[in-house]
Amino acid sequence: MRGLPLDLPVLASLVGSRPDRLDVVAICTDTKDLRKIRAFLGGLAVQNLACYVDAYDTTAEASASAFTLVGMPVTYLVGASNHVEGYITGAPDWLSPAGARLLQFYREQA
Repeated sequence: MRGLPLDLPVLASLVGSRPDRLDVVAICTDTKDLRKIRAFLGGLAVQNLACYVDAYDTTAEASASAFTLVGMPVTYLVGASNHVEGYITGAPDWLSPAGARLLQFYREQA
């Protein structure tokens, strides 16, 4: 797993603090080894975060066809209609007031 995904602990905290109509899913695209993924997440003390493996590279392919990949990590914002409404690269602070406002905006679109 490349680099240190600073957003994973923040996303896990977000899941633990906001159970209301918010689903957060981490998808690993650079390894399919579940033992490595579990050990990596355990080393970050990440809890409350569902993590899936992109076993058939479908997420990577869909991402490449929908967006120009400008950096990692990338967070896709999926609305209630199950369509990607936008994306953010880097590690945003979802627990900040600006992050809370963005999440509230998407919540109100439902």
